[in-house]
Amino acid sequence: MDLSQWDFDKDGTLKLDGEWEFYWHKLLQYEDLSGGKISPDIMAEVPHNWNSYTLNNEKLPGEGFATYKLHLKTNLSAGQLGSIRVDTFSTAYVLYLNGNKLASNGTVTAIKEQAIPQFKPLSAVFQAPGSEFDLIIQVSNFDYTRGGFWSSINLGNVEGIKNLQESITRQEWLLLGCFSTVVLYSSCLFLLRKRIKNTLDVAISCVLYIIYTGTSGEYLVAGLIPNQNFKILVFLWYSSANWSLFCLVLVINTLFPASFSNTVLKFISVILASFTLIYLLTPVAFFSQFTVYQNIVQVSIIGYALTLSIRGALKKQQGALIYTASLFLLLGTFIHDFLCWQNYIKSDWGEILFLGVLTVLVTQIYIHARRFSSAYHEQNAVVERLSSLDKLKDEFLANTSHELRTPLNAIITLADGMMKGAGGEINQNQRSNLSVISSSGRRLAALVNDILDYSRMKHGDIKLRLASVNIRVVIENALKVLIYLDNSNSVQLENEIRADTPLILADENRVTQIIYNLIGNAVKFTRQGSVRITARTIGGMVEICVADTGPGIPKNKQTDIFKSFEQADSSLTRSYEGTGLGLSITKQLVELQGGTIRVESELGKGAKFFFTLPISKEKAEAESVYTPLPEPESPAEIFEEIPFKLETRRAHILLVDDNVSNLKATATILKLNGYAITAVTNGKAALEEARKDLSISVMLLDVMMPGMSGFEVCNEIRKFKTLFDLPVLMLTARTATQDIVRCFEVGANDFLPKPFESEELLARVGTLIELKKSVDKSIAAEISFLQAQIKPHFLFNALSVIGSLTTRNPEEARNLLVTLGEYLRSSFDFDSSEELIPLSKELELVNAYLTIEKARFGKRVNFDLQCEGVPYVKIPRLTLQPLVENSIRHGKFNSATVGNIRLKIWAADSKVHFEVSDNGIGIPENLIENLLDVNGTSRGVGLKNINKRLVKYYGSGLSIKSVMNQNACVSFSIPFYQEKVQ
Repeated sequence: MDLSQWDFDKDGTLKLDGEWEFYWHKLLQYEDLSGGKISPDIMAEVPHNWNSYTLNNEKLPGEGFATYKLHLKTNLSAGQLGSIRVDTFSTAYVLYLNGNKLASNGTVTAIKEQAIPQFKPLSAVFQAPGSEFDLIIQVSNFDYTRGGFWSSINLGNVEGIKNLQESITRQEWLLLGCFSTVVLYSSCLFLLRKRIKNTLDVAISCVLYIIYTGTSGEYLVAGLIPNQNFKILVFLWYSSANWSLFCLVLVINTLFPASFSNTVLKFISVILASFTLIYLLTPVAFFSQFTVYQNIVQVSIIGYALTLSIRGALKKQQGALIYTASLFLLLGTFIHDFLCWQNYIKSDWGEILFLGVLTVLVTQIYIHARRFSSAYHEQNAVVERLSSLDKLKDEFLANTSHELRTPLNAIITLADGMMKGAGGEINQNQRSNLSVISSSGRRLAALVNDILDYSRMKHGDIKLRLASVNIRVVIENALKVLIYLDNSNSVQLENEIRADTPLILADENRVTQIIYNLIGNAVKFTRQGSVRITARTIGGMVEICVADTGPGIPKNKQTDIFKSFEQADSSLTRSYEGTGLGLSITKQLVELQGGTIRVESELGKGAKFFFTLPISKEKAEAESVYTPLPEPESPAEIFEEIPFKLETRRAHILLVDDNVSNLKATATILKLNGYAITAVTNGKAALEEARKDLSISVMLLDVMMPGMSGFEVCNEIRKFKTLFDLPVLMLTARTATQDIVRCFEVGANDFLPKPFESEELLARVGTLIELKKSVDKSIAAEISFLQAQIKPHFLFNALSVIGSLTTRNPEEARNLLVTLGEYLRSSFDFDSSEELIPLSKELELVNAYLTIEKARFGKRVNFDLQCEGVPYVKIPRLTLQPLVENSIRHGKFNSATVGNIRLKIWAADSKVHFEVSDNGIGIPENLIENLLDVNGTSRGVGLKNINKRLVKYYGSGLSIKSVMNQNACVSFSIPFYQEKVQ
């Protein structure tokens, strides 16, 4: 190559591309090649893979070794410094200038086992031996599909090569910096808004391209990690290129989801995963032969992404057009670099794929920024709209609250006046009802005031009238009002503030409001115990403490309770009602008057609320100027004890509500209509009443209760009472669709939203009572049918026995006729309205029946009754006699064996237990369940009817045990207490 006219100082560096002498399977030195001792095998075009060379009409393989030689004529003089830059060769090389070694990569050898591959661009400075010299390169490859001199060598002066090296390095570091910036930006966006997952895809894609850049081109990773593993380097190079494109597809999915196909995504992921597995498990020499196929897949992925982007552009989706242009650029740069890698074209631009990748990433960021901008503007519009609606809402609340105060004041004033006799004498029940009205009105008035104050504070519209206030007197007056709270009769209120406590500088009305909220809150959360109010002086402030013995407040809730509409317990089974405004308003009122408020609490040890207010400069007077409030009625006179019962002749209703005022109001409505009432305040008590009181016709059940919610109570009831045995009407203020559905899922018959009209309540209760009556009549009809089931052959046999005795033993015949008459009278006693009869009466029927049967069978049947120490108890009619009859009729005793029938009755564990057993042939196990199943195939109704009635009354039915050809035993149990069923 004649470069004698090329001035390296003026013209710069030069690529030594062209024809080089090529010696296949020879590792030759300068001495071997000088003087033309050995002729080259071919003149090879470089840079190029030697796989494309033809020798002896055959393509060379990728694996092998060879020597390249180029004779140069330059304008360099002897001793002048020059420089050379060598990119990577496949996969090891040694570069000589004449006989001097300039650079090397890996270990060049003719023996495969000794070869060490390496990719690392190098630069070297040399001293020219003269204007002419030889460049000799020994290359070996045993680790890659393609081998040889596949990249250009740059020749120039020292400064020129140095500048070239720095330029290439700066370019790659600049790329890495750009990609790192995108990673940081996208990661921050993802952390701030995790639901926008395409930002994470962009970040991962950039990380993968950083890995790709570091393992190709200048192989920057080689400088950071010396002696890196060749296979790991190539694995990262190939895999990062593939999966970065996969992330591109994921981004496309989020940008244009309407056109995206999940099937295609799964197909692409399977292909890329297969490539990655091959790269991981096979040597580089094997998997590198699939490079072309990998490139085809990569082009296909870019093409698919481009197709989706074009569809988005045609649909005029935001950002689709500019994204389509960036993908076209990415595809063009990829094809350009692919053709260069395969040495199909030569380009002075070098690798330009980074331009396409960077453009796509910048475009994605632009689209995100544009969408964020649009979302920001839309959010601003929504915020403005919400602010306007919020203002309207506040105005509505304020106006409504003002309008509510007038009728509330009238209700409270009239109720208090009537209690004091303004309308004439009233009885104790009327006084109790008026007290409930007054108490409920005061509670509602407090809520209205809270809403008004919340609206004022939100807009900074609250005004304070500061004056000297005697905190002890304010608290004393407040305590006399707070005994109206539901459970204040079980909580001791103690005002321990000393008379010499300094006056405070505050708004008296607002201080009173603070005291009401804190003490009222303490009383509400304290079932039993005390609420103590103390005060002390700290600097220029008076610190008031309200301490209760309630359940305490969890540590993680002690900050939230001072927020608007927040409660420590907001669950369905919370024990206490409220809006969550009281403590929030209290905190703001305290701070507006220059004080602070805090809480100290441990679970199970109560809570202490501390608030401070500034001390007034005035001194307390000997006597207070405030007039104490009149003593109100004792809470014991306002509310009846719970549980309470009211007995009448009408249907019996069980009321369940934790709010005593609601309980009283509902009970009053039902009482006026003559219903019998049992009222309880929690789910556990409701379950106990439902189990022991058989006369209950309907249960009215509140949903939100402490301990057990109404849903849980109803679910438990359905385990021992059917929909027809005990209808349940749910009373709830929660009217969302899911709450209504939940009512029916747990077994409620009906629901009624609060507040309700009394007429609607009575109508729904009446309907459920009629439903229960209809079911009870159906069961009674089955009893009548059971009574009528006297088989003709039994009468025929009984009359035959009596007829045979008329001649032999007339007296016994007369006795049997009397007994048969008693039996028939008991069996056909259709007019009896009693469903439960004394045990003695049922045993009389059993004895009458057995007398007739003994006359028939004589000594073949033996009956044993064991009944001692049994208390007085009632049982359902026709319970024992059908069981005894069943043992005799179906026992089928062996003619050689005496049939022993035993009826055993005993008391244990607060129950009376009954057991009827025989020594007959037994009952097959597969028939036992069918005998008691109302849907079974058995035609008899005796056992089924008995079982159904026992389950209805007591929650459990018959139990049958049997051993084939040995015995059968039927048993059941009933509790001691019995009530007449309405």
